Amino acid sequence: MKGPACLRWIGGWIGPLLLSLGLGLGLGLGLGLGLGLGLGLGLAAQALAAAPSGLPVTGLDKATDAWDALLAKHVRPSGGVDYIGFAADMPQLKEFTEAYKKMSFKDASDDVKKAAYINLYNAGMIYNVLRYAAAQHIAATSPQFTSFKIDSLKSGAGNLWNGDLTLQIGADHLTLDDIEHHLLRGAGASSKQTLLRVSQLDPRLHAAVNCAAYSCPRLRPSAYRAATIDASLQKAMQEYLSDPEQFHKNSDDQLRANSIVFWYYDDFDDYGKKLGTGGAGDYLAQFIQDNAEDAVWKRAFLHEHFNNRSKFALKLSSSFDFSYQWLINDVRNKP
Repeated sequence: MKGPACLRWIGGWIGPLLLSLGLGLGLGLGLGLGLGLGLGLGLAAQALAAAPSGLPVTGLDKATDAWDALLAKHVRPSGGVDYIGFAADMPQLKEFTEAYKKMSFKDASDDVKKAAYINLYNAGMIYNVLRYAAAQHIAATSPQFTSFKIDSLKSGAGNLWNGDLTLQIGADHLTLDDIEHHLLRGAGASSKQTLLRVSQLDPRLHAAVNCAAYSCPRLRPSAYRAATIDASLQKAMQEYLSDPEQFHKNSDDQLRANSIVFWYYDDFDDYGKKLGTGGAGDYLAQFIQDNAEDAVWKRAFLHEHFNNRSKFALKLSSSFDFSYQWLINDVRNKP
């Protein structure tokens, strides 16, 4: 076999052989790459699933233990606060608030942030009341102290929430308004505060932050902690909505309600709708306990009159009597 014939014969068997080898090599590479990539992605997904949702905050547990001890010592089951006792322990109270100067929450989980910020707000509120009193030369033991109306106490150009009495988280100087509205609620947070704020609003926080006023939801005699924050906030909301002092049936046509649910109506209404309920009324009604005063009536009333409303309409409505007592929550007023 010579010349073209020979070439044709060689091509007849070598072509299929090369094609077969090429397909085999391609298939092998394809399977290898596919299996490798699949395995790699699977392991990566497992690693992400196993990764913690946030990093621990150095010094937070020790500080929280110290705050817990102060609360157990100076807060009564009623929510009444022994300001005379806190004044005597002012160095420890200051030490707790200043511990946050050395902390960073940029990589912390939402649960850690919620618990830590609520604790700092509540401690900061007591600290601000005592700092105000000291600046005005009013002793915590005096009758004048127990007559404080919290919303009328001035600080600089503002009040105890937005005046010149600040706290620190890391290098950031923050007012109580900054902590509540920017970090906890995420409302109007600056770009600098974005890394510190809680990523998702939890409206139950409104039953946990305590403004030192008589009508504010009860200050707990123990600190909030990340590991139990969900259960603690749930319990705080149930207690708040089931308290007849906070929500009371005035008549078949009117509910006297704590003003917090009006002030932060949009927080409750928007969150309720996200959960698939009719709005704020349904969201709040779920926290009313079966043994609460007029529980069935209150749930039905909130469902009918407090879902998907405008604050303007609620303000004009005769269905609600929104009220709030700003007298200080001193144990002498709230035994």
